[in-house]
Amino acid sequence: MVSAKTIARAQGVCRLMSGGAVEFQGHCLSQQKVNAGNTVLVIKLENGSTYRFRGPSKEALQIETSSGLHNAQFRDGGTRNVFAWNDRGQAQRLAVRLETAHDPSPRYDNPSSTSTGSAIGAFAGALIGSLIQGHSGHGGGNQRQHAESTCLRAVSNQVGRSRDSLQIVGTERYKGGFSVRVNVPRAKAPWLCRVNGEGHVVQVEHTHPNGFL
Repeated sequence: MVSAKTIARAQGVCRLMSGGAVEFQGHCLSQQKVNAGNTVLVIKLENGSTYRFRGPSKEALQIETSSGLHNAQFRDGGTRNVFAWNDRGQAQRLAVRLETAHDPSPRYDNPSSTSTGSAIGAFAGALIGSLIQGHSGHGGGNQRQHAESTCLRAVSNQVGRSRDSLQIVGTERYKGGFSVRVNVPRAKAPWLCRVNGEGHVVQVEHTHPNGFL
C-alpha cells in the first residue's frame, strides 16, 4: 500500500454549516495530499472532527460520511475555500480561511486577520502539532472548549433555554481564563460569561443595557 504524501499544510479558521445552522466555528488544519494519483484534501477541526475529500482532481471530489459516499463541490478562492455537499438531505458547507497567525479569538469573517497565499505549507506551530498527534492534554484549545461548554450550560440555566438553542459568537482570553459571548434567541445582545483559569464561572450577564427581551 502506497502511503499518501502531504504536499501542503496550513493553519486556518473554519466554519461548518449544516442545514443553514452553524455547527462549528474555530481553528482548523488544512492538508493537501496525493495518494495513488488522487487529490486528497483533509480538514481537521479543533473539536476533533475530520473531513476528508478525495478525487482525481479538485473538480471531482467525494466525501465519505456515516451515511455513505457523497459528491462534493469545491470552490478554490486561494486563501478562502469552500466545500459543499448533501448528507441525509441536509446541505453541508465547510468554509476554510487560511491564515498565517494564530488568532486567539477566531472569527471566520474577521477582516483584520492576515491571510496570504504563502500560508500553505508554512505552519509548524503548537496547534498543528496537537491536531496531528491527537494531543489530549490541557492546552489552550481544550481549555477554550471547556470554557465554552461551561458557559453554554451556565447561560442555559440563567435564561431557561436549552443549550441547543444557544450559539457561541466569540471567545477571548480574559485574565488567565476565557470570556465567552453567547447568542440567545430573542435577546437584543449576546450574553457574556467569564470562566477563570480553574474552569469555574465567575460572571454571567446580559450585555444589553435595557434587559433581555
